[in-house]
Amino acid sequence: MGDFRTVRLLVMFDLPTENHSDVKKYTKFRKFLIKEGYFMMQYSVYCKIVVNRDSVKWAIQAIKKNLPPSGSVCILQVTEKQYQSMQLLSCRDEMMEKKISVDNLLIF
Repeated sequence: MGDFRTVRLLVMFDLPTENHSDVKKYTKFRKFLIKEGYFMMQYSVYCKIVVNRDSVKWAIQAIKKNLPPSGSVCILQVTEKQYQSMQLLSCRDEMMEKKISVDNLLIF
């Protein structure tokens, strides 16, 4: 158990939104993820930090219990080191994340 490294769970989903019932199920699943501590990286891609094996198992079981009846949901586990090596690419400058420098930092 001591060799477990902090991981990020990435939940990627493609759910139908063709009618009101589908949209309601999509919204319910999305709100479930947010309630469980996931944050949105992109549309239909959510991420959460998980600190031990039991938490990973619990998180996956919780997602399985809350799966919508149609569509697809994928879960990817990556180490924190792998996550930090992610490169953010965009063809538009306004979409790029900006690093916060000391000049941009506000202290309350």
